[in-house]
Amino acid sequence: MKWFWLCLWLPIMCFAQKKPVAKIDSTKYYIDLAVFNRKTDNYKSSLYFSQKAINFSGANRDKKSEALAQYSLATTYYELKKFEDAIDVFEKCIKLLSAYPPTTQQAICYYDIGMCYMNLDEFNKAEIFFNKSQSVYSLLKIDASEPLNLQKAILYKKRGKNELASKLFNQIIAKPDHKDVYKIKAEAMYQLGMIEREENHNNLAVNYLNRALLLNEKSSDLEQKAAIALELSLAYEKLLNTEKAHQFLKSHLQIKDSLLQNNSAVIS
Repeated sequence: MKWFWLCLWLPIMCFAQKKPVAKIDSTKYYIDLAVFNRKTDNYKSSLYFSQKAINFSGANRDKKSEALAQYSLATTYYELKKFEDAIDVFEKCIKLLSAYPPTTQQAICYYDIGMCYMNLDEFNKAEIFFNKSQSVYSLLKIDASEPLNLQKAILYKKRGKNELASKLFNQIIAKPDHKDVYKIKAEAMYQLGMIEREENHNNLAVNYLNRALLLNEKSSDLEQKAAIALELSLAYEKLLNTEKAHQFLKSHLQIKDSLLQNNSAVIS
């Protein structure tokens, strides 16, 4: 009889002491999957999981989580160079965030919309959104001058205001080196190299472009590397250094071919 009561008591105690299962944040889970697939160039899955995150957060009326999900979707569109689609989704993200006090996420969305317009060669619209981004950062007392000044300088250059552009580019390259600024400084030096080449200061152009190439090695941006190699080829050609001109043109074409193959694989 003692064994009977013992067998009956043990499962009851085990059941009573069972811990409640933690609720999984499915929005975060889907976003994490979207980010993982984006990093591995699996954009179809990234789009799928971003949409799952949007659907889940929308069903739960969680605007903050939905904003993060929309941002994930917009970022995937941006990386696929579907800039108009990206703008539409970034704007949805901003609309959701407008119900709350300003945040860095809102500033980043404005900046990313500006970048979309830059890629679409709509520079006036780009400037509007960079200024909106700057306003939010200023309100939050956050210094985001490096990326914003870079884009403002590129806008000046596109409008033929090379003196103003060069001033901002030089301010950027004077900043101390750290891992978050390598790509920005490389871009500033690349842009300065282009300005000097266009003004026929080819030795100075080569100097800036070679420095840009060295910094590019620390950021591993292949599109930037291809652009720098092409500019170096053009500058060396003007200096009548045929060997180096051909060397950098070959490097440019090899990188572009590799990028095209990668993009074809992603689309398929």
